[in-house]
Amino acid sequence: MFLQKILKSLLVIILLLSVSGCKKKQESVEPLTPRQNEEPQYEKQAGTTLDNVEASDVPFLIQDAIYNKEAYESETSGQTVAKVLIKYTQKIKAIIYKNGKNAYLLNESNSTLVNAYLECYFGEAVRYREKNNEAYKSVSYDDYQALYGI
Repeated sequence: MFLQKILKSLLVIILLLSVSGCKKKQESVEPLTPRQNEEPQYEKQAGTTLDNVEASDVPFLIQDAIYNKEAYESETSGQTVAKVLIKYTQKIKAIIYKNGKNAYLLNESNSTLVNAYLECYFGEAVRYREKNNEAYKSVSYDDYQALYGI
């Protein structure tokens, strides 16, 4: 009987800790549908700035601008603090270099709870690895898309 009371008390404490990490969602946002293998749908018009464009169109405008570039690079890093029973920091790093039909991609996300890694070279085929110290795998673009959906 005493053991059951302790187990129930522990369960209640765990549930309270789980709920304490939840926050009320501020607003409802429609998810964006990714555009794959499409021609750009937005064209730059004279006088067009981000001030007179719908906010939901901005990601597509950026995607189109990048799509039309022969070469570009992007490096992003940062961190976010999450709380799921414990508070932890997730550090992220994303790098993309593109030149013509060749590209390099690196995505890293590390914390005490979750670690993710993906490094890719796009050229005649795709060479990638999912761990920093493993050998590269070579696959066709179709096989890569089947694996990752992109």
